[in-house]
Amino acid sequence: MGAPHISDIQAYIKEVTCGVSGTITAANSGSGDNVAITGASIDRLGYGSAVFCIAYKTTLAASETLSFAVEYQESADGSNWDTATAIQASTVAATGALTGGLGRVTFPLNLEGKKRYIRFNFTPNLSASGTDTANVAGVAILGGSDALQVAYRDWE
Repeated sequence: MGAPHISDIQAYIKEVTCGVSGTITAANSGSGDNVAITGASIDRLGYGSAVFCIAYKTTLAASETLSFAVEYQESADGSNWDTATAIQASTVAATGALTGGLGRVTFPLNLEGKKRYIRFNFTPNLSASGTDTANVAGVAILGGSDALQVAYRDWE
């Protein structure tokens, strides 16, 4: 084994699934609509930055919307969480007349000075009632590591 290739991004980042929903059906706060998804605890030791990404697939009627509110929490031990800090208030990510519309929204976060554990929480909200649907998944990608964080193999 030798040094990792500069193009071996996996040696320099860490990805964590933070929350996944089944199918959300627009129902004025029912069936997952407008219900917060609490993210997984992430040990960010050694990483200085993160990008939180929400991927979605949605079916929307004309002029209806899919919005997301996003926040993060810090913890010294991964169990006792500080009050959430908003990254983004509810903001429209997709607007109507979409069938099988795919998209994503991303939120960068500087981790320097943050506690050892972090989690991202998000709330998907469909504006219609009854017919619109969405599937959503949140993933955090940590970067800016001060050392190689994962095993690698030099294939040459």
